[in-house]
Amino acid sequence: MTENVKSSMELTRDKFVIIGCKDLDAEKINRPSITYWQDVWRRFKSNKVAIGAAVLLLIICLLCIFGPTISGYEYDAMDTQSRNISPNSENWFGTDEMGRDMFARVFMGGRVSIIIGIVCTAVMVTIGVLIGGIAGYFGGVVDDALMRLVEIIGSIPRLIFVILIQIILGRGMFQLVFALTISAWGGTARLVRGQILQLKEMEFVLAEHSLGASPFRIIWKHFIPNVLGIIIVRVTLAVPMFIFEEAFLSFVGLGIQPPETSWGALASTAQGNLMFYPYQLFFPCLLISLTMLSFNLMGDGLNDSLDPKLRQ
Repeated sequence: MTENVKSSMELTRDKFVIIGCKDLDAEKINRPSITYWQDVWRRFKSNKVAIGAAVLLLIICLLCIFGPTISGYEYDAMDTQSRNISPNSENWFGTDEMGRDMFARVFMGGRVSIIIGIVCTAVMVTIGVLIGGIAGYFGGVVDDALMRLVEIIGSIPRLIFVILIQIILGRGMFQLVFALTISAWGGTARLVRGQILQLKEMEFVLAEHSLGASPFRIIWKHFIPNVLGIIIVRVTLAVPMFIFEEAFLSFVGLGIQPPETSWGALASTAQGNLMFYPYQLFFPCLLISLTMLSFNLMGDGLNDSLDPKLRQ
């Protein structure tokens, strides 16, 4: 009797029924683990506007590379018998007042404008990251001195730099790039400095200090990768800014000079014929607008994709 009672009080597996978990694998991974950059690409792909802007920008860049070749005309070849011809099947964008093919000239000018925008942005980001990284990491007197330098340079109008450099060094693409970038890196330096002031109090930085890492290694291996997302967004917004500034300076006669051309130089030449030949101004202005719009929309998409707060 006692053994029967004892046997009935024992808890065995047969006396329990699993409810609600039948045929389920608790250890199954529902979604594969992805890295930060894979998640950035996933979110960027879902932004249709940013993808459309990137595709449009790619088309413009390809046309700037191959457009002067596929037109069948040299961008500087003059034909006095074909002056100011409206767009047609032979001259897709028409011709200018000297009989030069506008299609070849517009995309040759786009090649120059985009190259200037990319080179100026690369120089600006390089200087800004280095100055901002050094100021944010060392702090103290170094930080104060570099930030005062940024404020002094930033307080001088950029047009003054352009005029002074052209007076001293002459006119040319190198002088234009130098004039545009000499005062443009201040905003990037402030941005990087602010981020590094936050990052240098993190535990991984203290660990690097404990292991005897040099300041250069900490800045290059840890700080710069952590501010890379902000730098990428800055790049996408800076390129159209420099393209517009180059176009403005060329429009007022302080930028690219003949026989070279750019979108701004084409607009400057065409504005005198606006009433009679509006297409000569329309096409370079259209390409400037589309390029700036593409960079800005793509930059907004990258800003949303690189924001860790929006990661799901």
